[in-house]
Amino acid sequence: MRDLAQFLAWVKSRNWQAQTVVDVGACYGTPALLQEFPKAYHILIEPMVEHEARLQAILQKYRGCYHLCALSDEPGEGPIAMAMDAPASASLAHGTAKSQTSRMVPIRRLDDLISPDALARPILLKTDCQGYDLRALKGALRLLDPYDLVVAEVNLFHPAGNQDLGDFGAMVAWMRTQNWAVLDILSYQTRPRDQALGYVDLAFAHEHGPFRAAHSWA
Repeated sequence: MRDLAQFLAWVKSRNWQAQTVVDVGACYGTPALLQEFPKAYHILIEPMVEHEARLQAILQKYRGCYHLCALSDEPGEGPIAMAMDAPASASLAHGTAKSQTSRMVPIRRLDDLISPDALARPILLKTDCQGYDLRALKGALRLLDPYDLVVAEVNLFHPAGNQDLGDFGAMVAWMRTQNWAVLDILSYQTRPRDQALGYVDLAFAHEHGPFRAAHSWA
């Protein structure tokens, strides 16, 4: 199984080079995206204001901008929950427990936040939304075209037990309705309660794009 850096090296070997990188759930920044595409324009999206100084530091070295918000398919405002000892794992999907604290954050649609006409193509969109990845992608219908790539975190179980948040099957099925197919399976994580496979990162390519042009085996 390839990790993200190995996957990006492979797509570059196929003469594909991201001109714009949209890093959703940027947190401290995604090293593989920055290192593999240092000349791209990096759009960093992160709801936690605690990470703002780090985002600003990244943009001292790389071209780009940042937005302090969460993403979904409907704009507004909502509570984001974070573990008291691990604020980087904050999520709209998690309910408040004794070990968590929460605050309200702005929620935007990616299509409202970014004008696709203003971006250089191709685009690599990466989402790490702690369970809200499918909803974030549903808010990005205008952004992507066949020459772009998507890397999304996909849960094997409904995040936080919420049936309204898509699992692996829902994500793949919805992406297919939009003419996106699984291109690769990247890193994975088991869940603590029973070591069952908890999530994987899936790379998606458009059905009419360059990575789906040939279906022969050899």
